[in-house]
Amino acid sequence: MSEEAFQILKNMNLDEIKTRIAFHCAPLLAAVKMSNLLTVPAVQKQNILRIFEQTDISCYILWESEEKVTFLLYVKDRMKDYLNREDVNDMMERLGYRKMELDKVLERVSERYTNHMDKDCCFPHEIGLLLGYPAGDVAGFMENQGKNFLCAGYWKVYGNLAEAIRTFRTYDIAQAVVMDMVRRGINIREILEMCRRREFG
Repeated sequence: MSEEAFQILKNMNLDEIKTRIAFHCAPLLAAVKMSNLLTVPAVQKQNILRIFEQTDISCYILWESEEKVTFLLYVKDRMKDYLNREDVNDMMERLGYRKMELDKVLERVSERYTNHMDKDCCFPHEIGLLLGYPAGDVAGFMENQGKNFLCAGYWKVYGNLAEAIRTFRTYDIAQAVVMDMVRRGINIREILEMCRRREFG
């Protein structure tokens, strides 16, 4: 998080759903990222589905309990294109996702994430790929068990450091802008429209 975003956040209530969405999903809302995870209280489930209804952002429930729901929020076409990249596809196949359609991939990831959350099974590292992290960095994280990274930001970097730093900076800018919009009373659907007409970076 940038210093600017931190200063904005200090005057906001993270319990408000629009603040939580802005804080955790700003790069997605700003159209500079294809997906984000969002965990909310279970009572907010229908509210989240309503907010993103008839937008280009799809909502997939990865896991839910009586208290919480974890959504994968994503742009379907961008996600499909990313998963079809050779390096990403190779990594997904290594993780057991051979020639699977997106809906089947999401079902399998949800099963594995649910087992992780409910039964303390291994974390499904393919979630990193669904969040758009470079395949080399996901592989590096797995091979190094989360250690020996070059840099830690929105993910742990093991490969192209300069490119990752540029991406982190873009995400920071998006976060500050989106959180400021929420602070000024702009709702999430309006933010989606406004951000599609703006470039970040």
